Amino acid sequence: MSKGKNILSVLLASAILLGGANAYANNNPEKQAAFEQATISASQAVQTATDKVVGKATEVDFKFKNGAGYYKVDVMKDNQGTPEKHEVMVDAKTGEILAEQAKTKSHKKQKDRTEVKVSLKQAIDTAVQTAGGKVKEGDLKVKKGMPRYEIETVKEGKEYKTIIDANSGAIINSGVDY
Repeated sequence: MSKGKNILSVLLASAILLGGANAYANNNPEKQAAFEQATISASQAVQTATDKVVGKATEVDFKFKNGAGYYKVDVMKDNQGTPEKHEVMVDAKTGEILAEQAKTKSHKKQKDRTEVKVSLKQAIDTAVQTAGGKVKEGDLKVKKGMPRYEIETVKEGKEYKTIIDANSGAIINSGVDY
């Protein structure tokens, strides 16, 4: 391969990687604007949801629909020994609960996800202290038998991902999410 083609390949690969960091800002300008204008944080949305449904929050996600931003918070509630998933929608500007619904199907796989020592709210606070920015999404996942939180923040148009051990609170990894 000629020297010119090598340089072109390197430049193209760099552009693709840098483009990924700014992808959030470019994928939906209305959603981005709503996210930036949100006065309620993901942490506050989680608190509001768990005040409404007593249980353990396992996921928060910023959504945009019908011209408005809101957080969808999944809360696992113990229903006589059976985990029950509740989805609570929290307005991103006012903090009001827009809707709450229980998903009635069995969520037995969720049991491992709810028996952790670190809360989603604590993981969000750790991610913000570590990477900075505003939380767009947070999720409790189990990988290779180990529960962990994956928290995505947005700072200056770039997405960052912070992975936190759900039992110790230790940061496993943090950096720009390409």
